[in-house]
Amino acid sequence: TAIEEACSQALENLPTPLPNQKIDLAKVYVSSIYDYQYSPSSIVPAMLETCEKYCKAPNVIQKLIGCYAGGIVGSKLENESCSTIETEGAPGVVVTFCLIPDTTIKTFHVLGDDVPDDIGRLPANMWKSAVGLRGFEGDSSPTFMLLPSPSFQNELDDFTRG
Repeated sequence: TAIEEACSQALENLPTPLPNQKIDLAKVYVSSIYDYQYSPSSIVPAMLETCEKYCKAPNVIQKLIGCYAGGIVGSKLENESCSTIETEGAPGVVVTFCLIPDTTIKTFHVLGDDVPDDIGRLPANMWKSAVGLRGFEGDSSPTFMLLPSPSFQNELDDFTRG
């Protein structure tokens, strides 16, 4: 499948071999018109299985995030350099594996209705709890990577101000 092929290519292009190492973060982006014979629920198991076969070890991927999109951007290794590939309105899959030593990665999911309207009146710990950021309290300077849905744009300002 395209997922297995994308995973294999990403694994082959990692800068260090994986036998004793884990993938800290895996990102997968699938075009919204990806091959309809595969359901969305089959993508994650296919990625995990491909990585386990390639690395000959269980639980290689520590955290996985992803989404469907109308267009996707990725890169392809050609002659020891990367070229950018962008598709819009065409089938495609982009898989990125991140090896990020000495970090703790926490994933969370927020829906627009989860973002409180009364940002200025809520204590920080209540706001964090409302949007799923419990567990970040002890981290003095967390770094976030947000992947907002286009439909989340109205709540995104409220989310980042909180």
